[in-house]
Amino acid sequence: EVMCFHLKRFNKTNYSGWGLGSQKNSTLISYPLKGLDLKPYLYKPDPSLLNSDDDERNYSNDSCASTSSTLYDLFAVVRHIGGINGGHYISNCKNPVNEEWYEFDDE
Repeated sequence: EVMCFHLKRFNKTNYSGWGLGSQKNSTLISYPLKGLDLKPYLYKPDPSLLNSDDDERNYSNDSCASTSSTLYDLFAVVRHIGGINGGHYISNCKNPVNEEWYEFDDE
């Protein structure tokens, strides 16, 4: 399974110059290379709100087939270098055969 995250890249500002009221979001993101576990963030409804036809086990965090179904390993990142009015994209990808990381930059 593959999960793709798209993080917010721009913040709205009151400035209405060339950047059209936006600025680049430069917040750094930290994440594990292996074993990002999303199980704690899965939806689990309040049992008191379930209909009598609903089976609570279908909604439980414990109903996942296994913990491995909620674990993800990072294998690629695309990042933007530059500002709101211009820049360049660079990607880093992990080769699944030799487990080495490579940078792809067409500059």
